[in-house]
Amino acid sequence: MTEVQKDTNGKIDKLEAAMVANGNLIDCPVMHRFTPGLYTREIFMPKGSMVTSMIHKTKHQFIVLEGVVSVFSENDGEQLIEAPYVGVTLPNTRRVLYIHEDCRWITVHATDVSPVDETPQAYKEAVDKIEKQIIEPYINELVGGILRNNILSQQIDNQ
Repeated sequence: MTEVQKDTNGKIDKLEAAMVANGNLIDCPVMHRFTPGLYTREIFMPKGSMVTSMIHKTKHQFIVLEGVVSVFSENDGEQLIEAPYVGVTLPNTRRVLYIHEDCRWITVHATDVSPVDETPQAYKEAVDKIEKQIIEPYINELVGGILRNNILSQQIDNQ
């Protein structure tokens, strides 16, 4: 990780800590889809929300299917994105998004992982495997865990 990335992550960590402290975490549901060799995840982010992303390991496409969103990342600086929009995420990207209009954002990932059947458990297991491939493990020490889909989903043991 470069010094610029460490600085950017430190700033995003502080923003996440403020979001958690102020109770500004809004549930952003995610839909998972699989086809042979391909995994897509679609997140819905409501108007007025602020969302931070995890750190992406891979270069992959993303599509803003609906909405208007201000996006900041160290790779791309600040952007105003209006749907429809297709872009590319570079490795080590972590974003801050402010949602101006309800937004549907899709990421597209090549993978050989797929669920063994259509059950929720099989989908969860497949998604967990893929996330290990595409998401850089990163704990925000200021919030005591990981923000995932805008929810504090995994807390660390401080003992």
